[in-house]
Amino acid sequence: MNEHKYNPDNTFGALAGAQVNLWRTGVQERIRAFIAIPIPGEVKAQALDIQTQFRKAGLRLRWVKPHGMHLTLKFLGDIDRAQVAAIETALQTAAGTSPPLKLAAQGIGVFPAPKKARVLWIGVAGDTSALHAIHGRLENALEPLGFKPEKRRFSAHLTLARAKGRLDPIQLVGGMETIGRFEPVWFEAREVALFRSDLKPDGAVYTKLAAVSFSNP
Repeated sequence: MNEHKYNPDNTFGALAGAQVNLWRTGVQERIRAFIAIPIPGEVKAQALDIQTQFRKAGLRLRWVKPHGMHLTLKFLGDIDRAQVAAIETALQTAAGTSPPLKLAAQGIGVFPAPKKARVLWIGVAGDTSALHAIHGRLENALEPLGFKPEKRRFSAHLTLARAKGRLDPIQLVGGMETIGRFEPVWFEAREVALFRSDLKPDGAVYTKLAAVSFSNP
Protein backbone atom coordinates (compact mmCIF):
# COMPACT_ATOMS: atom_id res chain seq x y z
CA MET A 1 0.00 0.00 0.00
CA ASN A 2 1.36 3.39 -0.96
CA GLU A 3 1.66 5.94 1.84
CA HIS A 4 0.56 9.49 1.13
CA LYS A 5 2.60 12.04 3.04
CA TYR A 6 1.60 15.68 3.47
CA ASN A 7 3.88 18.01 1.55
CA PRO A 8 3.23 21.76 2.02
CA ASP A 9 4.99 22.53 -1.26
CA ASN A 10 2.60 20.25 -3.14
CA THR A 11 -0.36 21.85 -1.36
CA PHE A 12 0.81 25.31 -2.36
CA GLY A 13 1.25 24.15 -5.92
CA ALA A 14 -2.27 22.72 -5.99
CA LEU A 15 -3.75 25.97 -4.67
CA ALA A 16 -1.79 28.02 -7.18
CA GLY A 17 -2.93 25.70 -9.96
CA ALA A 18 -6.54 26.07 -8.85
CA GLN A 19 -6.22 29.86 -9.00
CA VAL A 20 -4.80 29.65 -12.54
CA ASN A 21 -7.67 27.36 -13.58
CA LEU A 22 -10.22 29.81 -12.16
CA TRP A 23 -8.62 32.59 -14.20
CA ARG A 24 -8.57 30.48 -17.36
CA THR A 25 -12.21 29.43 -17.04
CA GLY A 26 -13.38 32.98 -16.37
CA VAL A 27 -14.60 32.31 -12.82
CA GLN A 28 -14.52 35.62 -10.96
CA GLU A 29 -13.23 36.22 -7.46
CA ARG A 30 -16.08 36.99 -5.07
CA ILE A 31 -15.58 39.74 -2.51
CA ARG A 32 -17.76 41.10 0.29
CA ALA A 33 -18.24 44.82 -0.31
CA PHE A 34 -19.99 47.98 0.81
CA ILE A 35 -20.08 51.69 -0.06
CA ALA A 36 -19.31 54.28 2.60
CA ILE A 37 -18.01 57.75 3.40
CA PRO A 38 -14.73 57.63 5.38
CA ILE A 39 -14.69 59.56 8.67
CA PRO A 40 -11.74 61.44 10.23
CA GLY A 41 -9.72 60.61 13.31
CA GLU A 42 -11.43 63.14 15.59
CA VAL A 43 -14.79 61.41 15.08
CA LYS A 44 -13.23 58.02 15.77
CA ALA A 45 -11.66 59.43 18.95
CA GLN A 46 -15.10 60.62 20.11
CA ALA A 47 -16.54 57.19 19.35
CA LEU A 48 -13.83 55.51 21.42
CA ASP A 49 -14.57 57.82 24.35
CA ILE A 50 -18.28 56.99 24.14
CA GLN A 51 -17.54 53.26 24.00
CA THR A 52 -15.30 53.54 27.06
CA GLN A 53 -18.09 55.21 29.03
CA PHE A 54 -20.64 52.56 28.02
CA ARG A 55 -18.23 49.78 28.96
CA LYS A 56 -18.04 51.23 32.45
CA ALA A 57 -21.85 51.04 32.62
CA GLY A 58 -21.60 47.27 32.18
CA LEU A 59 -23.85 46.86 29.12
CA ARG A 60 -23.39 43.60 27.17
CA LEU A 61 -22.40 44.90 23.76
CA ARG A 62 -20.10 43.79 20.95
CA TRP A 63 -18.06 46.89 20.14
CA VAL A 64 -17.07 48.10 16.69
CA LYS A 65 -13.39 49.01 16.50
CA PRO A 66 -13.22 52.81 15.99
CA HIS A 67 -10.38 52.63 13.45
CA GLY A 68 -12.70 50.77 11.10
CA MET A 69 -15.72 53.06 11.50
CA HIS A 70 -17.33 54.66 8.47
CA LEU A 71 -20.63 56.17 7.34
CA THR A 72 -22.24 53.33 5.40
CA LEU A 73 -24.34 54.25 2.37
CA LYS A 74 -25.03 50.76 1.05
CA PHE A 75 -24.03 47.18 1.83
CA LEU A 76 -23.59 45.26 -1.42
CA GLY A 77 -22.92 41.75 -0.13
CA ASP A 78 -20.78 39.45 -2.26
CA ILE A 79 -19.80 40.87 -5.65
CA ASP A 80 -17.56 39.81 -8.52
CA ARG A 81 -14.28 41.70 -8.67
CA ALA A 82 -15.13 42.41 -12.32
CA GLN A 83 -18.00 44.62 -11.11
CA VAL A 84 -15.69 47.12 -9.37
CA ALA A 85 -15.31 49.37 -12.43
CA ALA A 86 -19.07 49.58 -13.00
CA ILE A 87 -19.67 50.34 -9.31
CA GLU A 88 -17.04 53.09 -9.46
CA THR A 89 -18.97 54.61 -12.37
CA ALA A 90 -22.11 54.49 -10.22
CA LEU A 91 -20.24 56.33 -7.47
CA GLN A 92 -19.24 59.00 -9.98
CA THR A 93 -22.85 59.39 -11.09
CA ALA A 94 -24.09 59.68 -7.51
CA ALA A 95 -21.43 61.90 -5.97
CA GLY A 96 -19.04 63.24 -8.58
CA THR A 97 -20.86 66.55 -9.03
CA SER A 98 -21.70 67.08 -5.36
CA PRO A 99 -19.63 69.50 -3.23
CA PRO A 100 -18.02 68.25 0.01
CA LEU A 101 -20.51 67.77 2.84
CA LYS A 102 -20.37 69.43 6.25
CA LEU A 103 -21.45 66.72 8.67
CA ALA A 104 -21.40 66.26 12.43
CA ALA A 105 -21.33 63.25 14.74
CA GLN A 106 -24.08 64.12 17.21
CA GLY A 107 -26.23 62.25 19.71
CA ILE A 108 -26.70 58.55 20.45
CA GLY A 109 -29.54 56.23 19.44
CA VAL A 110 -30.48 52.59 18.94
CA PHE A 111 -32.14 50.39 16.33
CA PRO A 112 -34.96 49.52 16.43
CA ALA A 113 -36.01 50.72 19.94
CA PRO A 114 -34.61 50.69 23.51
CA LYS A 115 -36.74 47.68 24.54
CA LYS A 116 -35.47 45.64 21.57
CA ALA A 117 -32.12 47.32 20.96
CA ARG A 118 -29.84 45.53 18.51
CA VAL A 119 -27.57 48.36 17.36
CA LEU A 120 -26.14 51.33 19.27
CA TRP A 121 -25.12 54.27 17.09
CA ILE A 122 -23.93 57.88 16.87
CA GLY A 123 -26.22 60.13 14.85
CA VAL A 124 -25.18 62.25 11.87
CA ALA A 125 -26.30 65.89 11.47
CA GLY A 126 -25.40 68.74 9.12
CA ASP A 127 -25.84 68.55 5.34
CA THR A 128 -28.16 65.55 5.65
CA SER A 129 -30.45 66.65 2.81
CA ALA A 130 -27.51 66.56 0.40
CA LEU A 131 -26.41 63.24 1.92
CA HIS A 132 -29.87 61.74 1.34
CA ALA A 133 -29.82 63.02 -2.24
CA ILE A 134 -26.47 61.31 -2.87
CA HIS A 135 -27.83 58.11 -1.35
CA GLY A 136 -30.88 58.26 -3.62
CA ARG A 137 -28.77 58.79 -6.74
CA LEU A 138 -26.51 55.93 -5.66
CA GLU A 139 -29.46 53.55 -5.32
CA ASN A 140 -30.68 54.53 -8.79
CA ALA A 141 -27.23 54.11 -10.35
CA LEU A 142 -26.69 50.70 -8.75
CA GLU A 143 -30.08 49.19 -9.58
CA PRO A 144 -29.21 48.45 -13.26
CA LEU A 145 -26.18 46.54 -11.96
CA GLY A 146 -28.43 44.18 -10.03
CA PHE A 147 -28.40 45.81 -6.58
CA LYS A 148 -31.94 46.30 -5.34
CA PRO A 149 -32.77 49.57 -3.54
CA GLU A 150 -33.30 49.35 0.21
CA LYS A 151 -36.93 49.25 1.30
CA ARG A 152 -36.13 50.96 4.58
CA ARG A 153 -35.61 54.70 4.67
CA PHE A 154 -31.93 55.64 4.78
CA SER A 155 -30.85 56.71 8.27
CA ALA A 156 -27.30 58.08 8.43
CA HIS A 157 -25.41 56.80 11.48
CA LEU A 158 -22.10 55.48 12.77
CA THR A 159 -22.40 52.06 14.39
CA LEU A 160 -20.87 51.90 17.88
CA ALA A 161 -21.87 48.40 18.97
CA ARG A 162 -24.26 45.49 18.52
CA ALA A 163 -26.16 43.83 21.34
CA LYS A 164 -25.04 40.39 22.53
CA GLY A 165 -28.47 39.72 24.00
CA ARG A 166 -31.39 41.54 25.54
CA LEU A 167 -30.33 44.82 27.15
CA ASP A 168 -31.88 46.45 30.20
CA PRO A 169 -33.84 49.31 28.55
CA ILE A 170 -33.75 51.49 31.68
CA GLN A 171 -29.98 51.14 31.98
CA LEU A 172 -29.57 51.67 28.23
CA VAL A 173 -31.70 54.82 28.07
CA GLY A 174 -29.99 56.21 31.17
CA GLY A 175 -26.60 55.71 29.53
CA MET A 176 -27.76 57.25 26.26
CA GLU A 177 -29.09 60.35 28.00
CA THR A 178 -25.93 60.88 30.05
CA ILE A 179 -23.22 59.82 27.62
CA GLY A 180 -25.00 61.28 24.60
CA ARG A 181 -24.58 64.86 25.81
CA PHE A 182 -21.32 65.45 23.96
CA GLU A 183 -20.54 68.42 21.75
CA PRO A 184 -21.09 67.72 18.03
CA VAL A 185 -17.91 66.76 16.20
CA TRP A 186 -17.97 68.49 12.82
CA PHE A 187 -16.11 67.13 9.82
CA GLU A 188 -16.00 67.49 6.05
CA ALA A 189 -16.93 64.47 3.95
CA ARG A 190 -14.70 64.60 0.89
CA GLU A 191 -15.27 61.29 -0.88
CA VAL A 192 -17.41 58.20 -1.18
CA ALA A 193 -15.66 54.86 -1.53
CA LEU A 194 -16.15 51.19 -2.32
CA PHE A 195 -14.64 48.97 0.36
CA ARG A 196 -13.80 45.30 0.53
CA SER A 197 -14.56 43.58 3.83
CA ASP A 198 -12.55 40.54 4.93
CA LEU A 199 -13.68 38.81 8.11
CA LYS A 200 -10.78 37.87 10.37
CA PRO A 201 -10.69 36.18 13.82
CA ASP A 202 -10.01 39.55 15.48
CA GLY A 203 -12.57 41.50 13.42
CA ALA A 204 -13.23 42.75 9.90
CA VAL A 205 -10.47 44.30 7.78
CA TYR A 206 -11.54 46.95 5.27
CA THR A 207 -9.69 47.70 2.02
CA LYS A 208 -10.58 50.62 -0.25
CA LEU A 209 -11.11 49.40 -3.82
CA ALA A 210 -12.28 52.62 -5.48
CA ALA A 211 -13.20 56.17 -4.48
CA VAL A 212 -14.80 59.25 -6.00
CA SER A 213 -14.06 62.68 -4.57
CA PHE A 214 -16.79 65.25 -4.15
CA SER A 215 -16.32 68.17 -6.53
CA ASN A 216 -14.93 71.50 -5.35
CA PRO A 217 -17.61 74.21 -5.08
